[in-house]
Amino acid sequence: MRLLSSAARLTIIRNRVISIGMMTKDVDIMNAGDERYALDLVEAAVNASLIESAGARPQDIDDLSLRESAAIANRLRYRLGSFKKSGRCRRCWLEKSLCVCDTVQPLALAPCIRRIFVIMHHKEIALTVDTAKLIFAAFPDRALVIVNGLRHQPAEEEMHKSIAKGEAIVLFPSDDSVLADQSVFQDSVHESKDLIILDGTWSQAQKLHRSLPATATRIRLSDTAINHLAKGFGKQLRPHPTKWK
Repeated sequence: MRLLSSAARLTIIRNRVISIGMMTKDVDIMNAGDERYALDLVEAAVNASLIESAGARPQDIDDLSLRESAAIANRLRYRLGSFKKSGRCRRCWLEKSLCVCDTVQPLALAPCIRRIFVIMHHKEIALTVDTAKLIFAAFPDRALVIVNGLRHQPAEEEMHKSIAKGEAIVLFPSDDSVLADQSVFQDSVHESKDLIILDGTWSQAQKLHRSLPATATRIRLSDTAINHLAKGFGKQLRPHPTKWK
């Protein structure tokens, strides 16, 4: 990175990043999905990424991973700043007068699912119309947020460890996906597995999907489940732009 040629400056920056990394890892990873921590962890990762880039413009950073993280962190810094000023609810991200938190009660997660990793496109963070945020409210002690492309996220490290061990399943209707049922999550080795959910538009979700290792099993919903979602209360199913999907 051209603007960080000074060894002394790099050492100071590295120490500050390590310090913030230790602060984020102090949060119990199994409880990181609590409504107190979903946005807090995003903010911690944003701050760590901004410190790591040391104020350099993303276009002046040579390392591609660091460049992407710095660009996302800069965008989220302004978005989260506006979010705080608006006074919106940190749990449902809606105006206080429209807050739905009283109607969203914690649910019991199926025994075959250990944790839920929600990989979000950065444009979905703090977005009023985003619905994935309700997963954190419904499963506060098991749902973990990950912003794709942003560095310094302990939850992302946990997710990749789970994938490497064959203990994670991705919900995405790829060509090699299998129907979702309990047997996918339980086998002779595992009593439960982690579920990875992608949050974004279809084009964004496809990008998120491609960023994940191909070794993780992909699952899709049955036609019965899809029809239920399409015709049920609220009709919240977002159809794929391609008809055959």
